Formats: sequence, structure tokens, C-alpha cells
Amino acid sequence: LHPVDMPLAAHIALALNELDVPNVVASVDRDFNPVSIFPLDFAAIIPLWFIGARWDPPPHVVVCPNDNVSKARLFRAGGAIAIAAARTQRRVGVICSVDHGHGHQLDGPYGFSPTSAEYDEEVCQAIKDNALNRLRRWRRDWVESAMVDSYWPLLILHGILSSGTFRSELLSYEAPTNFG
Repeated sequence: LHPVDMPLAAHIALALNELDVPNVVASVDRDFNPVSIFPLDFAAIIPLWFIGARWDPPPHVVVCPNDNVSKARLFRAGGAIAIAAARTQRRVGVICSVDHGHGHQLDGPYGFSPTSAEYDEEVCQAIKDNALNRLRRWRRDWVESAMVDSYWPLLILHGILSSGTFRSELLSYEAPTNFG
């Protein structure tokens, strides 16, 4: 069980509003008051297991934007997260836990798509070149044909990294099964 970091969530919501990124408080009680417990999906549960499941106390978390907004707004959401983190004057970790193409194998659960390998290679090259800005030019139909989860969180990450003098570095890439 990971409690929600309510102060950071409030700072993120304020910064999202300032940057014209739609947002809602998603964890509420019956009277629509914010609560500090939020159910997490595998993209959050898996990394939280590795970075803090056995910590006492466990890390506080905030879950952020999804793929239902424009690329520009996702990029601005990353900027809002960076602004919010700075406003808290605390150390804040960001995890973008996602898979790339899910169509690497003919017998995989999602089928085969040659675009999965193309997409994965383009992401790896953009990271190597410290050029995540390339992602903003990719067509949604091409991204979707690659059967990915990573595109939208990477746009947010690009917005976060653009707020400072950060450089991207590819440490490892693998496609051990149907996904990269």
C-alpha cells in the first residue's frame, strides 16, 4: 500500500492548470473529497515493488496524465510536474514504467507488427541522440500500429527533462518476448 503524496499532487494540479492541461482529482470519497489511497495498475505496481515495497514507510506516490490528451498537452504536463517538484523543494523521483512495441513475435498475444521493431529502434535512437523532441513529430497511427504503451509517458518525460539541463542516456534495451 502506497499513500498518495497529497501536497505534491496539489502542486501538480495547480501547475497543470497554469499550463492549460486538463486534470482531475481522481482519488475521491463518496462526497468527492480527495483521499490518499488510489488503486494502481501494473505500470505503477511493478516499479514500486522494486523501489520501495519493503521500505518503512513506503514511498508516497502520484499517478499522472494518460494518453487521452494531445501530444502538446502531455509535453506541458511534464513541464508542470517539473514545476511542481521544484515548488515542493523536496527530492522527487519520476518513473515512466512502460513497454515499447508489443508485436515482436508472430505467436505473441497481440500478434505481429513490423512497426514494433521500427518504433523501438526510433525510441532507442532518440534517447541515444538526446533528442526526445523527435517524438512530438511522430504520427499517432504509426505509434498505435507499433502496439506500444511507452509513447505517451515518454512525451511527459520529455517535458520534465526539457525543464532543466538533463541528458538522456540509453542504458539497456531488450525484446525478450513479444514486447520491447
